[in-house]
Amino acid sequence: MRGLVAVVLLIAACAGAAPTRADAQERVACGAVDDLGTVVRAFLTGAVPAGDPATIDALTSSAAAADRAAEASSNVVLARAATDAASASAGLRSDGAPTRLVAAVRTLTEECEALGVDLRHDGVGAVAAQLVVQPGDLPEGWAVVDRGTAAHPDEAAAGRFTRCVGGDAEARPDTAEVVSATFVQDGGAQRVQSAVAHVGAEAARVAVRRFARPAASRCMTELLDATLPAEPMAGITMVGVTTEPLELGIAGAQGLRSDLTLRTQGHDFVVHLDNVLVARGEWFARLNLLGAREPLDRAFERAVVRRVLDRLPAR
Repeated sequence: MRGLVAVVLLIAACAGAAPTRADAQERVACGAVDDLGTVVRAFLTGAVPAGDPATIDALTSSAAAADRAAEASSNVVLARAATDAASASAGLRSDGAPTRLVAAVRTLTEECEALGVDLRHDGVGAVAAQLVVQPGDLPEGWAVVDRGTAAHPDEAAAGRFTRCVGGDAEARPDTAEVVSATFVQDGGAQRVQSAVAHVGAEAARVAVRRFARPAASRCMTELLDATLPAEPMAGITMVGVTTEPLELGIAGAQGLRSDLTLRTQGHDFVVHLDNVLVARGEWFARLNLLGAREPLDRAFERAVVRRVLDRLPAR
């Protein structure tokens, strides 16, 4: 899917689609957004105390400055998101939850980047980029095959799984996920990737609990069966899928293992896909760990999951 999107964007570029560029006032507004991102980053990482009045004052002041600058521009997206950020920062005095502020700042950041403004500090994205799987989390011998990015989750697939599982309401992030690089070993037969999003404490817990529901294995099997192509691709045909709970023994983490039977040149082989969800504080992470023919070592998986979980901020 990501490759298809890249092809579409390439065709659009060749057709002469010109990138949008910020005018002078939009650049001023994005500079204020950059400053706000710096303060938000310090808040989310615990570099400044969450309940300290001075911290709230700094957030409120930065958000107000961004609001004034955005209002002076003709950019409706910047103005609306900056107003939301100012309102949310003021609300921190009563509820202390940064979810609305984070969502607004992420919208501001994405709009400034779309305008071609190179921000120094994307507060939310910069924090999330430090929380995904890092090269140091993996033993020697793992290589990077593509770089990480920001991407919005597949809402159609998430919604289908949620409806099938039942129970808790959908826990969807207010902002884009930050996706790690893809790490591979053994010629690509083993793969690890993760994604992190700031979603709010309750939404994070709901998402993880959903994997523990009795219907989760069946629903994941049905989702993969419906999502993966039935027709051969690159000479490989999907034969069948089964899913079962993945026992990790880690508080705050839930996993499912899906075994995908594939056929090529008349021979069947199995790909083992482990989907793991973890939550801590306001943060939610998902890990995809894949082993072709043999599943990844369980102790290795637990170590990688534990490192990501331990990095998630407690608030």
